[in-house]
Amino acid sequence: MIMNTNKSTDPKDSSILSDGRKTNDYKSRYPLRAWHRITIEAVYLASLLILVSLAIVFAVSPIESQISNSYFLLLTYFTGPPNSTVFLYALIGKFGLIGGALFDVKWLIHSVAKGRWNEDRILWRLFTPLTSAITSIFFALIVQSGIISLFDESGFNNFELAAAFGMLVGYFADGVIGVLNNMASALFGTVRDRDNEMR
Repeated sequence: MIMNTNKSTDPKDSSILSDGRKTNDYKSRYPLRAWHRITIEAVYLASLLILVSLAIVFAVSPIESQISNSYFLLLTYFTGPPNSTVFLYALIGKFGLIGGALFDVKWLIHSVAKGRWNEDRILWRLFTPLTSAITSIFFALIVQSGIISLFDESGFNNFELAAAFGMLVGYFADGVIGVLNNMASALFGTVRDRDNEMR
């Protein structure tokens, strides 16, 4: 099979950067009502990123002791004292939420630019950061339990590793869930397999 070598891979090539528009076609595809919804989604995601990032900063910073009477009490102290197990998994969950929110922001930008944004995906965009956070925590529990061996038991005692783990799992949560689904199907079978066995 002969590959087509004439296709440009230069990132400066306008055909690659184009989203199907003609030159100087700058007007929005969307009516004002749609832009109101898009703006609400963008503000929601930006607020998540800012609030959770601040929560992480104050949770791991010595400054937190000076703001114990502030509203950040709800974002930091409820996760447990620093170096505790609860604090560690809460930290992984926060980074997982940031990873999911970043993934969500990327696809919001792409869907709007490519003309594929629609109102029916609102639930996906709202819940992706939250499901990413939960996935990060439970995948960390699976790794820590030894079911999946990635590193030794002391791995999550390292802040950088815990943060990177939460961020990566949160960003690629869909893929992680797919891997876990394949593992569960291999170990326990599927409903279809069980139905076939009963016949």
